[in-house]
Amino acid sequence: MAIRIFIGNTSENRHEILQQHEIIDVLKKEHFDDDIYLLLNFNVKDSTEIDCVIFTSSGPVLLELKKISGEIHGELNGDWKAVKKNGNEYILPRNLLHQLKKERSKFNQSLLASVRPLLADVKEEDIMRTEAWGYFPKGSVYKGSITRSEVSWFDLVTMDTLGSKLFFENAPLIYTNAVREKFISDLHLTEFSGDILPCDQYDVEDEVTVYETAEPPAPYNSTTDTEPLAQKFCLLESSLTTSTIKLFSYAKQIPEGPQRIRGVAGSGKTMLLCQKAAHMHSEHPEWDIALVFYTQSLYHEIEQRVRESVGRLGGTWDPNKLRILHAWGSMKKPGFYSTIRDFHQAKKIPNDQIPYSYGVDELAFLSKKLLETTRIAPMFDAVLIDEGQDLITEKPELLHNGKQPIIWLAYQALKSLNPDNKLIRRLIWAYDEYQCTFSQKIPTAGELFGNDPDLMKAFSGMDKNGVRRSVIMKKCCRTPGPVLVAAHTLGMGLLYKDGMLAGPTSKEEWEALGYEVDGVFRANNEITLSRPERNSRNILSRAYPSFPFVGFKGPFVSKQEEYAALASSIEKMCREDYLDPMRQLLIIPLDFTRENLHIMAEELAKKKINYYNVTAPVKNVIDFHTIHGILDKFREEFCVTISSVARAKGNESDVVFVTDLEKVARNEADVNLRNQLFISMTRTRGLVNISGTGEYPLYNELREIIQSSDQIKFTYRGKPKIARNCYDEEVSDTRGYQEELAVH
Repeated sequence: MAIRIFIGNTSENRHEILQQHEIIDVLKKEHFDDDIYLLLNFNVKDSTEIDCVIFTSSGPVLLELKKISGEIHGELNGDWKAVKKNGNEYILPRNLLHQLKKERSKFNQSLLASVRPLLADVKEEDIMRTEAWGYFPKGSVYKGSITRSEVSWFDLVTMDTLGSKLFFENAPLIYTNAVREKFISDLHLTEFSGDILPCDQYDVEDEVTVYETAEPPAPYNSTTDTEPLAQKFCLLESSLTTSTIKLFSYAKQIPEGPQRIRGVAGSGKTMLLCQKAAHMHSEHPEWDIALVFYTQSLYHEIEQRVRESVGRLGGTWDPNKLRILHAWGSMKKPGFYSTIRDFHQAKKIPNDQIPYSYGVDELAFLSKKLLETTRIAPMFDAVLIDEGQDLITEKPELLHNGKQPIIWLAYQALKSLNPDNKLIRRLIWAYDEYQCTFSQKIPTAGELFGNDPDLMKAFSGMDKNGVRRSVIMKKCCRTPGPVLVAAHTLGMGLLYKDGMLAGPTSKEEWEALGYEVDGVFRANNEITLSRPERNSRNILSRAYPSFPFVGFKGPFVSKQEEYAALASSIEKMCREDYLDPMRQLLIIPLDFTRENLHIMAEELAKKKINYYNVTAPVKNVIDFHTIHGILDKFREEFCVTISSVARAKGNESDVVFVTDLEKVARNEADVNLRNQLFISMTRTRGLVNISGTGEYPLYNELREIIQSSDQIKFTYRGKPKIARNCYDEEVSDTRGYQEELAVH
């Protein structure tokens, strides 16, 4: 008996490689009369990806490899979950039986098409008697009620039980080597003869990662605050992955019509949209789907998240059906606008005929012109828009009949879902009005669609399946509570000497952001805002409650002194805290000028610290021609990233350095500048260090905030310059979206 291994694709997942080696070890210990053919990581009909098939002479056994362990519970329909010894439950991203049924069906179709000529006298049902099993880590047991009498081809195995279950009595068909090799040849698999199975150069987690604790531990007074930051951040990875798992369970809610997702910074809006798009793509591979975003540096991150999410569902991402599109694209990549324009064969407007500079106003102008000159035909089954707040123009002359042009263009390009109501279309957009880079308008349904009464009905209540059309994500998974409180306080000017500058002026609106409110918003009343632990899911502020998550360095007398201190801090974190500069460190200068960047580069070079200036063609470069820039790149190996606020938005790091605070402090009543500070601070998953030169009143605001932790007190002096209250317009059912997650 020989074991022959055939590989289709290089595995992207370490757990698959380990489990495939387990399976090889099991097969080596068993005694089979005939050769065993092991098929790994290959595609069958409709590009369906198969992890593993053990093809014995008695027939094929398809294995779906899972790295979740514990008691596995699941039935014919509904969620499947793993229950750990401590009672914690983990929801599998999809029904395992349904996943295996789909994979088995596609495998059988490919098998039949290949070997039918060699087995002309054999019944089709005998050829397609493929077993399809879930393969789980050692110690896992199935606690569901599905039996083989109910589903004859299903089972759940581990390395301890696999071998004994591979022996089939009274098999109706014996597969000869020639038949099996014909099938393998048609799949274009390559025989492997080495000792270690190949793995891709990056380790993509395309299965749900499970840790021993689903919820962060109770707070304790850490006596190990001096331990390296790298050790602290190990906790962070498990906490954020658990939050991702929870989002994945609810991403499969596909609305029958439009849906608006409003979320606080770091609540997981982008991840949720990626997962929703992946679910649609997996369940409906024939759909044409567009996932649209604003920040070009997010290209790689969004592509990776989609690829991982589709992989979790047992499929392969087809970029021709699920298109990831920047709002307007670039010279090298098509954007959402240009895709619609080219589909309709509309003429490209020359640059010298566009009266607006590069940005959202230019996009609004182009979209409006296309709407005015072209009858837009439906071309998408679903459009998902991230960073919706940044696609809003404030210029009335750019509106299309009172509607935001890029959003209305997306709506017109969608297919109607209901022949009786052409307005029901699957447009999903996510936003956080407090992270808007350019506009101060709130992207509510009325602002986007011009308060059309018929349209407004389509955006309220629930769809026919009970999915809410307007949802709120108030729990922050990324940014520690003390940092988020500080960022909101500074960004809205809650402690500004003349009173609050921007933000909500109602208890309901603050609650929608995840705060508890003590006080009434009336002139000269004292207000206390507290961020409860349940709405700040970042584990670090619980495990290390006394740790200084917000730091202020300075004030310094010069830029050289400020940047020298910055370089020393980075050197220490790399040498003593064992942090990876590429993955874990990010510099965001608020005063992003060539002069400042050159001084910063010189100080970093003195400490032998490599840097990557976002959009630069190579590392350690400040000056370059824009034609050589790389707009969709954000990190470089072995380098700390230096990014403007606009390009940092949507990205994140464990430690964020925000420099040049004096840029905001000199114009402390400027809401746009404060908002840039807010965006910069909320890029962190762990610590934020802020620095600046000179001495300004804003610095005292920051010092007071640092002492306040998860709570801030201020005097409400009356309606601020920019009052943002959209809670009443949005929500009729006050249970927020992530409160639903807690219910389950």
